[in-house]
Amino acid sequence: MPYASVSDMIDRFGERELIANTTPEGMPKNGIDQAKVTLALTNASSLIDSYLNRRFATPLATPPNSIADACCRIARYALAQTGASQPTEQMRLDRKDAVEWLTHISRGTVTLDGQTPANESKSWSRISRRQAMQSGGRLW
Repeated sequence: MPYASVSDMIDRFGERELIANTTPEGMPKNGIDQAKVTLALTNASSLIDSYLNRRFATPLATPPNSIADACCRIARYALAQTGASQPTEQMRLDRKDAVEWLTHISRGTVTLDGQTPANESKSWSRISRRQAMQSGGRLW
């Protein structure tokens, strides 16, 4: 399940931009290809999870608005690469800022309050190491 929806994308970037970025070149611009937008949002959400999974249980049960915003910015850049136009410098910078912010979260310099931390206990493994037995220079 993506962290943002098609309506989130429309609210942030406008219907005209999404129509332009989801319509193949030379085709009539009738409407937004919702499947393309949803795929871009799903891919962006997977990227976000790859940064967050070391610190939090993913997918986030109740993602904050900042995660939805980052998801939209990353998806916008991806859609612009496949549409009739190319990503603008602002789109590139927005994606870069979103990924940089996610990097800070993964390193622990920025936090997401209210999220379930990842399981970091040492007792979950079914495999244990046994002590090496040494006898006459050989390990048994």
